[in-house]
Amino acid sequence: MLQTTRGVQRSVATVASTPCDGGRRTGCWRGCQVETIKRQAETIAGLREDRGRLTAELSSAQARQGDLERERGRFVAERDAAQTRYDAILVAQTAAPASYASAPWWRTLCPWLAVLGAGVVAVALLAWPR
Repeated sequence: MLQTTRGVQRSVATVASTPCDGGRRTGCWRGCQVETIKRQAETIAGLREDRGRLTAELSSAQARQGDLERERGRFVAERDAAQTRYDAILVAQTAAPASYASAPWWRTLCPWLAVLGAGVVAVALLAWPR
């Protein structure tokens, strides 16, 4: 790149230092050529600056993209962990309690027998003559 810039500068210097033969047509042509080469050299320099700036912006954007990918991975892991916890809670809530399955049949009837006994005692007390 640097060699190209030196080559363009040499070309401009060569054309600019070449003496004209004094003819209007040749002198005008060389003057236009010098101006064109100078404009092209300025354009090349501007394009090089733009390329450098864009290269820096690209590397910055790539670094930012890497940060965003890592952050996205962290969010996905957190979401998966939360989903696993939610699924475990859901399974625990929908599963039949183990205490009912292991209890003997008469233990499941105890509350009903207590209510029935209380009702019999209440009726007996109300029906007992005074």
